[in-house]
Amino acid sequence: MLRNIAQFIANSAESAPVSMMAEQAMTGAGRIAMEESTSGARLRLDLPFNRAWAATEKGFTDAGFRLDDKNRSAGLFYVTYLGPEGEEDGGWFSWLGGSDSDDPLIGQEFQVQLTTEDTSQVTIHILGSDGQPIGQLEQQGLLTLLQGNIT
Repeated sequence: MLRNIAQFIANSAESAPVSMMAEQAMTGAGRIAMEESTSGARLRLDLPFNRAWAATEKGFTDAGFRLDDKNRSAGLFYVTYLGPEGEEDGGWFSWLGGSDSDDPLIGQEFQVQLTTEDTSQVTIHILGSDGQPIGQLEQQGLLTLLQGNIT
């Protein structure tokens, strides 16, 4: 409940007055995009830092991450990837599509870095637990999971 309140406060504190119809017309695809380059993948959020921070934090649970720690002033979240639905036991239908143990990223720790590009744009990078870049395939997979759960 506290996360929802924090999200509400972050959403209302930074937003300019906008009609509800205009707000509904803005889709999630217009606010968040995956960008890929030779240096790796990242998410770009067209949101102020406060809203991006709250939305990202809220998205971790649904994306299968456990939030271990955070440092807002550095723009860092410390997370552990638990897999689909955040369940280490695999859930009801794990027998259908193979076990979660097939995913080599389960149980690994990561740093999620939020960087302010300008007053209304933030980028999200996923790094290894040591702060170093991880493989581009792993970046893309984890960022895609997170992208689908940031609201």
